[in-house]
Formats: sequence, C-alpha cells, structure tokens
Amino acid sequence: MSIFIRHGFLDRYSRSAKRFALAFKKKLYLQSTDLNELQSMADDKMRRGFDALFQDGRVTAGPAPVVEEVDDDHIRVKLGDCTVYVGGYFHDVPAAEFVLAKAGTAYIGVIVTENTVDDVADPSLKGSIPDTQAFMQPGASRIEITVAWSHSRLDNEIPLVNVYTVLDGTILMSDTNTEFSEIYKALARQSDESNGSFVNSGYHVTAVEIDAQGNQVFSVSEGVAWLNGWRTARSQALRFVIPEEPDLAPVDNETHRFTAATGGEQTIQLTKSPIAKVRRVTIVKETTQTVVHGSYTGVTDQLPHSSIKQIFKVWDTTREYPATTSWINSGGSLDWSPSGPEPAPGASYDIHYQYYENIILAPEAIGRGSLKISGAAKDTDVFLDYDYKLPRIDVIALIPGGYLAHIKGTSSATRPRAPSVPSTHLELARVTNNWGLLPSIEQTAVPNMDYSEMRNLKETVVNLADLVAQLRLRFDVNARDVSARRGMFVDSFVNDAMRDQGVAQTAASYGGKLRLPIKTTAHEFPAMTEPLMLPFTEEIVLSQLRESGEIEINPNAVFTAVPGRATLNPATDTWTDKNTVWSSSETQSFDSSMGEYLPDYITGIDITANVEKVRTDVKAAEFIRQRPLAFRIEGFRPNETLDKIYFDEIEIAPATVSGPAGNDGVITGTLDIPAKVPTGTKIVVFQGAFTEASCTYAARGEITTEEYRLATSVQTTTATMPQPVVNNTVINNVTNVTNVTQQTGNQNNSRVIQPREPRSAHHD
Repeated sequence: MSIFIRHGFLDRYSRSAKRFALAFKKKLYLQSTDLNELQSMADDKMRRGFDALFQDGRVTAGPAPVVEEVDDDHIRVKLGDCTVYVGGYFHDVPAAEFVLAKAGTAYIGVIVTENTVDDVADPSLKGSIPDTQAFMQPGASRIEITVAWSHSRLDNEIPLVNVYTVLDGTILMSDTNTEFSEIYKALARQSDESNGSFVNSGYHVTAVEIDAQGNQVFSVSEGVAWLNGWRTARSQALRFVIPEEPDLAPVDNETHRFTAATGGEQTIQLTKSPIAKVRRVTIVKETTQTVVHGSYTGVTDQLPHSSIKQIFKVWDTTREYPATTSWINSGGSLDWSPSGPEPAPGASYDIHYQYYENIILAPEAIGRGSLKISGAAKDTDVFLDYDYKLPRIDVIALIPGGYLAHIKGTSSATRPRAPSVPSTHLELARVTNNWGLLPSIEQTAVPNMDYSEMRNLKETVVNLADLVAQLRLRFDVNARDVSARRGMFVDSFVNDAMRDQGVAQTAASYGGKLRLPIKTTAHEFPAMTEPLMLPFTEEIVLSQLRESGEIEINPNAVFTAVPGRATLNPATDTWTDKNTVWSSSETQSFDSSMGEYLPDYITGIDITANVEKVRTDVKAAEFIRQRPLAFRIEGFRPNETLDKIYFDEIEIAPATVSGPAGNDGVITGTLDIPAKVPTGTKIVVFQGAFTEASCTYAARGEITTEEYRLATSVQTTTATMPQPVVNNTVINNVTNVTNVTQQTGNQNNSRVIQPREPRSAHHD
C-alpha cells in the first residue's frame, strides 16, 4: 500500500499488480509518479517482511508501564519512552501518563497522525543550489508520521492501535501483540507441543474477602505463565470478583425437639448447612380457650385453631368432661356426639390443648446453620422445611489474552467434583466454596521445573527404588523366619504358624493382629413356615375415625403376582483348605581336600534327612466349593411345577425335587452348586410358570499353602592306609591309576562330587 495516495500526489503502485521494480530506458523523461512508485515498492517489500516478524502495536524497546493508585476509584498509568512498530515502521513514542477510572476495561495504545510538509511550511525544501534553474524552486514534500500514546476513554477521531489492556485497574499483559508474528507462532507451537501450559513464576491465587454484595473476591499475583505456548506476563496483581451462585438442595420435614420452657426461645442446629432459604417452620403451641357450646345437645363446636394436636382437658365451673365419653377430638372441632355429660346449650366451657402453627422467622433469627425458635410448647417437635447450599469445588483458570475464567464444578452433598478444564485454559487453583465464608484455596497450577530440580527428583526416585528393593529383601527374609529377632521370640500374627499347636488356642491370629475369635454357628430351621417375632402388643399410632367415601383402587384387578419365598439349607459356607507343597529335595554338599595325596579310605557313611518348612501362604479362595444344598420354596400355586433354577445367573438343574406344588404351595428338593462360581454372596432364583422365588447363598473360604523341603546331609568317616613296602632297587612295572567316579542319581539333588587327582603306584 502506498503512503502517497493523497491530494496532489500520484502513485501507480498496487500490490495486486505484482510489479516489483522499475526499468528505465535511455532518453526517457523522469516522472514524479515514477519516483513515488519506486518508494512505495521498497516500502511494501520492507513492510511485508517486518509484518511476518512484528505486529502493529508491538513494543520493541522501552520500559514496562507502571500503575499507581490515585484513590479508591482511580489509577495513574505511566508510560515511558518506547519504540513501537506500526504500519511497517518503528516509531519512537515519547513518555506519557494517564489517570483512568479503576472500574471497567480500558485500552491503552498509540494513535498515528500523518502530515504532508511542503516548501511553504518548510522553506528549506526549496532548491538550494545557486546559479541553477532549481534554485529557490519548490522541492519535493515530506511525509511526516507522528505516533503518540492514547487510550480508549478519550474521544479520538483517529483509530487507536491497542497495546495494553487495563481490567479493573490492572494491566493484563505487559508483553502483547505477538499472536500474528510468524516467529512467535513457531516458538509457541514448539513450546506447546513439548512443554504444554505451565506457570513459570507467580500467579498465586489468594481469597481476599466476601464483599458487601456477597461476592467472592480473589487476588491473583503477578507472574509469568506459558499458555498454549504463548508467554503471558503480568507485572501487578489482579483482583478477580466472582458472584456466589450455589446450587441448592431441599430438606423437607426435618424434626427437632423443643426442650426449652413453654413459650421460651431455643437455638436449633440444623443437619444441613449453610442455609439458603427457610420455607416453612411448624411448631406446636399450647393454649387454653373459652368456647361457647352449641344450641343443641350433641353439637360439634368449632375451636379457634384448626390443626389440633392433642386436647388435655375440657371443663367448666361445675365439672370436667372426660374424653371419648363426652367428646371426641375431630381435628379443628370438638364433637359432643357421645352419650356422656356435656355443657348446656349456649353455656361456656374451657378447653386446654396443643395445636400446630406455621411461624415466620425474623432475618436475625436465621443463622448460617441454626434457627432461633420461640413460642413452642416444651417437649414438642419442631418441623422445618428449608433449602441449603450444596458443597462445590470450582476452578480459577488463565485463558488466552491474560484474562481469568471461573469454571463451576459439580455440586454434591457428599462428594463434590472439580470441573474438567479445557485444554486451551491453564488451571491456577481449585476453590472449595464455604458459602458466606472465605473459600479454601488449593494451588493446582502446573509449575515449571528446571534441570536442577529434575536432577534432584531423579536422585530421589533412584534412592527410593533402592530403599524399596532393600525392604523387599528384608520382608522376604522376615516372611521365611519371623520368630527370631535379636534373641527375642516374635510372632507377626500373620497366621497360626508360630503358635503352639499342642495347646488349645482361644484367640484368632491373622492380618498382623491377635484378635478375639468369632465362632460362626449356622442355625437351620427346616420346620419354620412363617416369620418369627418377639412378643408384642399392638398400639394405635394413627387413626382415622371418619370417612367420606370409597373408591376401588384397582377396579380391573391388574396386579403383579406375589413373589414366592425360598430358603436354602445351609445358606452359608465358610471353609479352609490346607495344601502341602514340597520343594525340590536338597542335599547338603560334602567336600574333601585337594592337592597332596592322602592315603585315606572311607570307613563309614552317615545320611541324615531333615524336613524344613520354607513358608506359609494364606489367600482367599477364588471359587465357591461344590456341595449339595437343600431348598424349600413356598408361595407357588397349586400344581405349579419348578421350571428353572439360576445360581448366580447360571442355569442349573435340580438334583431332586418333590414334584409340583401342593395346596400349601410348597416345593422341596436339592441342588448342586455349579463349578467356577466366584466366592461371595450369590442370588439363587427359582422360577415356575407363574411364580418366582429367590434367596441368597454366602460362601467364603481360605486356602493355606505350606511349602516344605527335604534337606539330606551326607557325612563320611575315613582312615589312613598303611604305607606300602617299596623296593628301591627293583621296579618290575609302573602303573598310572586314575580315580574315576560315575554318578547317577536324581538331578534335583545338589550333590557335589569331588574327583581324585591322578596318582602313581608301584606294582610288583
């Protein structure tokens, strides 16, 4: 693009024409348009190269901006002398400072002003060579470009080239305008692929306060982070405000006991907190009222309160009227229909009773997790309906541009979960909300590790692996021989291997502890045909003495068949299997001397075999052992047959069955447990044509494996042979005798064979 496209100047250059140079022939006139086009070609080539490296608004030299607080509502931004790249040129921008409102978002940048300076404005541009036709004639004008600092809250007619973003009094990033540079793109791509996003320094999240509007206020410290390969630097802390938006859960009909004096005040601690909203509070009040009897005998008198809980006493000046004989409590009225005595028509009588009433609590009576209740009767129930704020874990993350994001987690009364953070974000901290109080902060940002830290970490891992190897060797030795440690007898209580089997043992030893034993006794009730209960007496808990009508609940007689009842004998199985494993037999080595000939011979051999226990291994049985079970099914229809049996969803056939159900609906028989059924509690289902019954079978077993080895010790006794008589003068024959031993035996025996050295002897 040409910078000479303006009034009075001509320039033919256009990038779309794809012309890159001017070619002059001899004897051609030079035109001003050619000179302008020549400059535009050079400028465009330079700009296209620089635009691949820099971006408009990129500060290439100069100090970072400084922010000072003027008052609670304003800040002062000081900008130093900087070099800023704009429009293909590097401009020196003089220092400036601005006072900005703290709240909101503002943009600080530069504005570019272009001006044409001719020979009228600057006479030095006229021809300066005397005695020539150009002397004092108008010369070429100059294009003047001025760049100055400005911000978005000024009424600028000239477009603002953004350099810094100010959010609530904080400059988000001190290193800006790099996202369009090809060099920075390549560096960011390489950094993101090799290192990902991480925090190099700073970016520490702190909970500051809960403001007057109930918002959570955080402070994120200054620092340097790499987000998706891009450097995100901030030279000052940033305040981050998040509104409290908890998820609510209802609690209905929570009951508490009012133990204060009647009409007094009591603070009740709720089971769930913090409270978001109290929807209903129902208490029981106690009162005495004077009622005027109706105009005829047996009338029903309306009481001042409709929700009557209990009537204690009814009386007048002459007598007391007993319940059920004279009157009946009929909700919000008193029914005098019984034949007992009653007040005269139109007479007054007194009644003392308790009734339910919904009350409205004052704001000061509602605490974070408690309520102040007043006016209730002593030893009565208080019923509460309210909403409470569910626990939640949120995330504060850094997003491109230096902004902060608040990501909500999943609320839960027992196990709140933190949210998943998008790959384009960098998680800085997890916020455990305490709703109304300062939240708990967990710094979860991925920190940068330099090579020295990684080397220390490597050494730590190597040392840890060495310690684990030593511990494994030590534990292996302890497992083989746990009884003797520094002259003391030690029992690890892993199993019964170290206990005296000749004495009755009354404790259980397993799991590294000595425990009280639990002896399981299976009680079989083959003749039990109905549920057994403790002796009891019936008590009326709720009664309805009147009715207004009736309606059929299931007029079409559509219902699901009642399931049957099944029992197994036995219904549980606990067993222990003991296996004995012999390791390869071991024969201790025996040796004899080598070197100088010793004329010894073997006079005796002593072989001793010892049985040694190597180790004991106890593990849970994997499968239920196969065994027959007796079953009894009740609730089948008469003549209904047993069609299928499922043991842990495996269909099996009964071993024996009594036949179709009789009039009592009972079927008995036996079944065999199938093979390869894992241990645990299994469901057994019996299906007929119309009825299905089920029960459970629980089985658990242990397998104890003891490993032994046979150690054989072979010992020999020798004697010295007499010296032979040697004739030094006569040697009839010299014979070389070599001792050859051929061994044939079990390859598992570690027997050492010691060959004799070749020996010379004289033979007559």
